[in-house]
Amino acid sequence: MNERLLATVQNSNDECMVLLAGILDEDNKLDELVGKVSAGRALINLSGLERINSCGTRDWVNWLARLETKGIQPVFVACSPAIVAQLNLVKNFAGHGVVKSFQVPYHCTECDEEKLLLVDVGEMGSAPHEPPMCRCDDCESLMTFDDLAEAYFSFVPHAQAGLARLGGSVPHLARGSNSRVKSRSKIRSSQSHVSAARKSTPSLSAFQTPANGHPSSANIANIATIAITERPSQRTLSAPPSTSSPLLMGLIALLTCAIGVLVFLLAT
Repeated sequence: MNERLLATVQNSNDECMVLLAGILDEDNKLDELVGKVSAGRALINLSGLERINSCGTRDWVNWLARLETKGIQPVFVACSPAIVAQLNLVKNFAGHGVVKSFQVPYHCTECDEEKLLLVDVGEMGSAPHEPPMCRCDDCESLMTFDDLAEAYFSFVPHAQAGLARLGGSVPHLARGSNSRVKSRSKIRSSQSHVSAARKSTPSLSAFQTPANGHPSSANIANIATIAITERPSQRTLSAPPSTSSPLLMGLIALLTCAIGVLVFLLAT
Protein backbone atom coordinates (compact mmCIF):
# COMPACT_ATOMS: atom_id res chain seq x y z
CA MET A 1 0.00 0.00 0.00
CA ASN A 2 1.31 3.47 -0.93
CA GLU A 3 1.50 5.73 2.13
CA ARG A 4 1.01 8.91 0.09
CA LEU A 5 -0.75 10.10 -3.03
CA LEU A 6 1.14 9.45 -6.24
CA ALA A 7 0.13 11.40 -9.34
CA THR A 8 1.09 11.18 -13.00
CA VAL A 9 -0.15 13.63 -15.65
CA GLN A 10 0.13 13.01 -19.40
CA ASN A 11 -1.11 15.74 -21.75
CA SER A 12 -1.91 15.16 -25.42
CA ASN A 13 -3.43 17.36 -28.11
CA ASP A 14 -7.09 17.11 -27.18
CA GLU A 15 -7.17 15.46 -23.75
CA CYS A 16 -5.22 14.71 -20.61
CA MET A 17 -4.64 11.48 -18.65
CA VAL A 18 -4.27 11.77 -14.85
CA LEU A 19 -3.29 8.69 -12.87
CA LEU A 20 -3.79 8.80 -9.09
CA ALA A 21 -2.69 6.07 -6.68
CA GLY A 22 -2.10 5.59 -2.95
CA ILE A 23 -3.85 7.33 -0.06
CA LEU A 24 -5.81 10.54 -0.44
CA ASP A 25 -5.45 12.38 2.87
CA GLU A 26 -4.43 15.84 4.09
CA ASP A 27 -0.98 15.47 2.46
CA ASN A 28 -2.38 15.03 -1.05
CA LYS A 29 -0.87 18.11 -2.79
CA LEU A 30 -3.71 18.13 -5.32
CA ASP A 31 -3.30 21.90 -5.74
CA GLU A 32 0.00 21.27 -7.52
CA LEU A 33 -1.82 19.30 -10.23
CA VAL A 34 -4.20 22.07 -11.25
CA GLY A 35 -1.63 23.83 -13.43
CA LYS A 36 -0.44 20.56 -14.97
CA VAL A 37 -3.83 19.52 -16.35
CA SER A 38 -4.60 21.08 -19.70
CA ALA A 39 -8.04 22.38 -20.65
CA GLY A 40 -10.47 20.00 -22.31
CA ARG A 41 -11.37 16.47 -21.33
CA ALA A 42 -9.32 14.88 -18.53
CA LEU A 43 -9.42 11.13 -18.03
CA ILE A 44 -8.72 10.57 -14.33
CA ASN A 45 -7.68 6.99 -13.61
CA LEU A 46 -8.53 6.11 -10.00
CA SER A 47 -7.78 2.38 -9.98
CA GLY A 48 -4.86 2.78 -7.56
CA LEU A 49 -6.58 4.91 -4.91
CA GLU A 50 -6.72 2.65 -1.86
CA ARG A 51 -8.10 4.87 0.90
CA ILE A 52 -9.60 8.35 1.44
CA ASN A 53 -10.12 10.23 4.69
CA SER A 54 -12.34 13.24 5.40
CA CYS A 55 -9.58 15.78 4.69
CA GLY A 56 -8.84 14.09 1.40
CA THR A 57 -12.52 14.19 0.45
CA ARG A 58 -12.69 17.92 1.16
CA ASP A 59 -9.57 18.69 -0.88
CA TRP A 60 -10.79 16.43 -3.69
CA VAL A 61 -14.08 18.29 -4.06
CA ASN A 62 -12.26 21.65 -4.05
CA TRP A 63 -9.74 20.35 -6.60
CA LEU A 64 -12.49 19.29 -8.99
CA ALA A 65 -14.13 22.70 -8.65
CA ARG A 66 -10.84 24.38 -9.66
CA LEU A 67 -10.44 22.06 -12.64
CA GLU A 68 -13.95 22.84 -13.84
CA THR A 69 -13.24 26.57 -13.48
CA LYS A 70 -10.39 26.09 -15.99
CA GLY A 71 -12.81 24.50 -18.45
CA ILE A 72 -11.70 20.95 -17.76
CA GLN A 73 -14.24 18.09 -18.09
CA PRO A 74 -13.25 15.28 -15.67
CA VAL A 75 -14.03 11.71 -16.73
CA PHE A 76 -13.35 9.16 -14.00
CA VAL A 77 -12.22 5.71 -15.12
CA ALA A 78 -11.53 2.48 -13.21
CA CYS A 79 -12.82 3.90 -9.92
CA SER A 80 -11.54 1.77 -7.05
CA PRO A 81 -13.87 0.45 -4.30
CA ALA A 82 -12.65 3.32 -2.09
CA ILE A 83 -13.84 5.82 -4.71
CA VAL A 84 -17.15 3.98 -5.17
CA ALA A 85 -17.74 4.24 -1.42
CA GLN A 86 -17.28 8.01 -1.57
CA LEU A 87 -19.53 8.32 -4.63
CA ASN A 88 -22.26 6.63 -2.62
CA LEU A 89 -21.67 8.68 0.56
CA VAL A 90 -20.83 12.21 -0.68
CA LYS A 91 -23.42 13.73 -2.98
CA ASN A 92 -21.06 16.05 -4.87
CA PHE A 93 -17.98 13.85 -4.74
CA ALA A 94 -17.79 13.65 -8.56
CA GLY A 95 -18.66 17.33 -8.99
CA HIS A 96 -19.64 17.89 -12.60
CA GLY A 97 -17.46 15.00 -13.68
CA VAL A 98 -18.60 11.76 -15.31
CA VAL A 99 -17.95 8.24 -14.03
CA LYS A 100 -17.12 6.02 -17.02
CA SER A 101 -15.95 2.78 -15.41
CA PHE A 102 -15.39 1.31 -11.95
CA GLN A 103 -14.06 -1.76 -10.20
CA VAL A 104 -16.30 -4.43 -8.64
CA PRO A 105 -14.87 -6.60 -5.82
CA TYR A 106 -15.26 -10.39 -5.86
CA HIS A 107 -14.17 -13.26 -3.64
CA CYS A 108 -13.55 -16.91 -4.52
CA THR A 109 -14.64 -19.22 -1.71
CA GLU A 110 -12.70 -22.11 -3.21
CA CYS A 111 -9.30 -20.41 -3.49
CA ASP A 112 -9.80 -17.62 -0.94
CA GLU A 113 -8.77 -15.18 -3.67
CA GLU A 114 -9.94 -11.61 -4.28
CA LYS A 115 -10.43 -9.97 -7.65
CA LEU A 116 -11.40 -6.52 -8.91
CA LEU A 117 -13.40 -6.65 -12.13
CA LEU A 118 -13.46 -3.55 -14.32
CA VAL A 119 -17.03 -2.68 -15.38
CA ASP A 120 -18.25 0.05 -17.72
CA VAL A 121 -21.14 2.12 -16.38
CA GLY A 122 -22.91 1.80 -19.72
CA GLU A 123 -22.91 -1.99 -19.39
CA MET A 124 -24.86 -2.04 -16.12
CA GLY A 125 -28.26 -1.63 -17.77
CA SER A 126 -31.27 -0.38 -15.82
CA ALA A 127 -32.04 -0.72 -12.12
CA PRO A 128 -32.04 -2.84 -10.07
CA HIS A 129 -28.35 -3.30 -10.76
CA GLU A 130 -26.77 -6.66 -10.13
CA PRO A 131 -23.06 -7.56 -10.17
CA PRO A 132 -21.94 -9.14 -13.44
CA MET A 133 -20.79 -12.75 -13.46
CA CYS A 134 -17.12 -13.17 -12.66
CA ARG A 135 -14.93 -16.30 -12.62
CA CYS A 136 -11.82 -16.96 -10.59
CA ASP A 137 -8.56 -16.70 -12.52
CA ASP A 138 -7.16 -19.75 -10.71
CA CYS A 139 -9.96 -22.32 -10.50
CA GLU A 140 -12.48 -20.68 -12.88
CA SER A 141 -15.26 -21.09 -10.32
CA LEU A 142 -17.94 -18.43 -10.15
CA MET A 143 -16.85 -15.79 -7.67
CA THR A 144 -19.04 -14.14 -5.04
CA PHE A 145 -19.67 -10.41 -5.10
CA ASP A 146 -17.93 -9.05 -2.01
CA ASP A 147 -20.37 -6.30 -1.00
CA LEU A 148 -24.07 -5.42 -0.92
CA ALA A 149 -25.39 -4.84 -4.43
CA GLU A 150 -28.06 -2.32 -3.46
CA ALA A 151 -25.53 -0.13 -1.64
CA TYR A 152 -22.52 -0.58 -3.93
CA PHE A 153 -24.35 0.20 -7.18
CA SER A 154 -26.51 3.03 -5.84
CA PHE A 155 -24.38 5.64 -7.66
CA VAL A 156 -24.84 3.95 -11.05
CA PRO A 157 -28.11 5.69 -12.16
CA HIS A 158 -26.56 9.12 -11.57
CA ALA A 159 -23.40 8.04 -13.36
CA GLN A 160 -25.40 6.75 -16.33
CA ALA A 161 -27.24 10.06 -16.58
CA GLY A 162 -23.94 11.95 -16.57
CA LEU A 163 -22.48 9.65 -19.22
CA ALA A 164 -25.51 10.25 -21.43
CA ARG A 165 -25.07 14.03 -21.09
CA LEU A 166 -21.39 13.74 -22.02
CA GLY A 167 -22.24 12.55 -25.51
CA GLY A 168 -19.76 11.17 -28.01
CA SER A 169 -17.44 8.28 -27.42
CA VAL A 170 -14.91 8.16 -24.61
CA PRO A 171 -11.49 6.87 -25.73
CA HIS A 172 -10.46 3.29 -25.10
CA LEU A 173 -8.34 4.37 -22.16
CA ALA A 174 -11.54 4.79 -20.20
CA ARG A 175 -12.27 1.08 -20.60
CA GLY A 176 -9.02 0.01 -19.04
CA SER A 177 -6.33 -0.50 -21.66
CA ASN A 178 -3.75 0.64 -19.14
CA SER A 179 -2.30 -2.22 -17.09
CA ARG A 180 -3.18 -0.52 -13.84
CA VAL A 181 -6.91 -0.75 -14.46
CA LYS A 182 -7.17 -4.35 -15.60
CA SER A 183 -8.71 -7.01 -13.42
CA ARG A 184 -6.32 -8.08 -10.71
CA SER A 185 -6.34 -10.82 -8.11
CA LYS A 186 -4.63 -11.06 -4.74
CA ILE A 187 -4.58 -13.33 -1.74
CA ARG A 188 -6.31 -12.05 1.36
CA SER A 189 -3.52 -10.63 3.50
CA SER A 190 -4.96 -12.03 6.71
CA GLN A 191 -4.71 -15.60 5.39
CA SER A 192 -1.92 -15.42 2.80
CA HIS A 193 0.18 -18.01 4.61
CA VAL A 194 -2.48 -20.71 4.38
CA SER A 195 -4.17 -19.87 1.10
CA ALA A 196 -2.23 -22.47 -0.88
CA ALA A 197 -3.31 -25.22 1.47
CA ARG A 198 -6.96 -24.20 1.21
CA LYS A 199 -7.20 -24.61 -2.55
CA SER A 200 -9.49 -27.43 -3.56
CA THR A 201 -8.03 -29.84 -6.10
CA PRO A 202 -11.43 -31.21 -7.26
CA SER A 203 -12.66 -27.67 -7.92
CA LEU A 204 -9.59 -26.86 -9.96
CA SER A 205 -9.92 -30.04 -11.96
CA ALA A 206 -13.57 -29.37 -12.73
CA PHE A 207 -12.63 -26.52 -15.08
CA GLN A 208 -9.21 -27.60 -16.35
CA THR A 209 -9.87 -28.54 -19.96
CA PRO A 210 -7.58 -29.41 -22.90
CA ALA A 211 -7.43 -27.46 -26.13
CA ASN A 212 -10.61 -29.01 -27.51
CA GLY A 213 -12.60 -27.53 -24.64
CA HIS A 214 -13.81 -30.87 -23.20
CA PRO A 215 -12.75 -32.32 -19.84
CA SER A 216 -10.36 -35.25 -20.06
CA SER A 217 -11.16 -38.63 -18.50
CA ALA A 218 -8.36 -38.07 -15.97
CA ASN A 219 -9.94 -34.81 -14.84
CA ILE A 220 -13.35 -36.43 -14.51
CA ALA A 221 -11.80 -39.15 -12.39
CA ASN A 222 -10.20 -36.53 -10.16
CA ILE A 223 -13.52 -34.78 -9.71
CA ALA A 224 -15.17 -38.02 -8.59
CA THR A 225 -12.41 -38.85 -6.09
CA ILE A 226 -13.33 -38.02 -2.52
CA ALA A 227 -10.74 -37.99 0.24
CA ILE A 228 -11.78 -40.16 3.18
CA THR A 229 -10.32 -39.61 6.62
CA GLU A 230 -9.98 -42.77 8.70
CA ARG A 231 -11.26 -42.74 12.23
CA PRO A 232 -8.93 -43.79 15.05
CA SER A 233 -9.04 -47.51 15.71
CA GLN A 234 -11.18 -48.62 18.60
CA ARG A 235 -10.62 -51.65 20.86
CA THR A 236 -13.26 -54.37 20.68
CA LEU A 237 -13.93 -57.12 23.19
CA SER A 238 -13.36 -60.63 21.90
CA ALA A 239 -16.42 -62.88 22.00
CA PRO A 240 -16.12 -65.96 24.19
CA PRO A 241 -15.43 -69.19 22.33
CA SER A 242 -18.48 -71.08 21.28
CA THR A 243 -19.40 -74.09 23.43
CA SER A 244 -21.25 -75.82 20.67
CA SER A 245 -18.11 -77.53 19.27
CA PRO A 246 -18.28 -81.41 19.71
CA LEU A 247 -14.58 -81.60 20.58
CA LEU A 248 -14.96 -79.04 23.32
CA MET A 249 -17.97 -80.89 24.75
CA GLY A 250 -15.96 -84.14 24.86
CA LEU A 251 -13.07 -82.50 26.69
CA ILE A 252 -15.45 -81.08 29.27
CA ALA A 253 -17.06 -84.52 29.85
CA LEU A 254 -13.66 -86.19 30.21
CA LEU A 255 -12.53 -83.56 32.68
CA THR A 256 -15.72 -84.06 34.71
CA CYS A 257 -15.16 -87.84 34.92
CA ALA A 258 -11.55 -87.38 36.03
CA ILE A 259 -12.62 -85.05 38.80
CA GLY A 260 -15.27 -87.55 39.92
CA VAL A 261 -12.73 -90.40 40.09
CA LEU A 262 -10.31 -88.23 42.05
CA VAL A 263 -12.99 -87.30 44.57
CA PHE A 264 -13.95 -91.00 44.99
CA LEU A 265 -10.36 -92.06 45.68
CA LEU A 266 -9.86 -89.33 48.22
CA ALA A 267 -13.06 -90.28 49.99
CA THR A 268 -12.06 -93.95 50.39
